[in-house]
Amino acid sequence: MGVIAIKELHKLDQLFVIPAKRRQGVALELWNAARSLCIERGNTGAFRVKSSSQAIPVYESFGFRVTGDRETRDGVSFTPMDLIP
Repeated sequence: MGVIAIKELHKLDQLFVIPAKRRQGVALELWNAARSLCIERGNTGAFRVKSSSQAIPVYESFGFRVTGDRETRDGVSFTPMDLIP
């Protein structure tokens, strides 16, 4: 249904949900499970993500906030976002 990848216990690297399962809470379930695991392993509750334009509302619903201007590196555009406990 979906996949989430977090690097170094604080960098949300990938979050994908198959189209047929979007808007059903799958992304939130994945995020909650991954966040809990990272905190159990020593994360203080602070996370960072480089969000696509379309994903900003999803990350904002998780509590992330935009922390910089949109950037483009190696042809990939993203907006930096942080979640600070």
